Amino acid sequence: MERMLRRPVLSSMHAGFSLGALAGAGAGALAISALGGAHAIVGSVAEALGLAR
Repeated sequence: MERMLRRPVLSSMHAGFSLGALAGAGAGALAISALGGAHAIVGSVAEALGLAR
């Protein structure tokens, strides 16, 4: 693929993956702080999956 395009491609994909991971971690941290802690997040996910009793 890189030979066909005549430019490095894998390094840009790695950068995109890293930026996505950073954005996801930031969004998770904001969600936890906005919803009142990790217990609220776990409870919401469990309820959405039908695991809450």
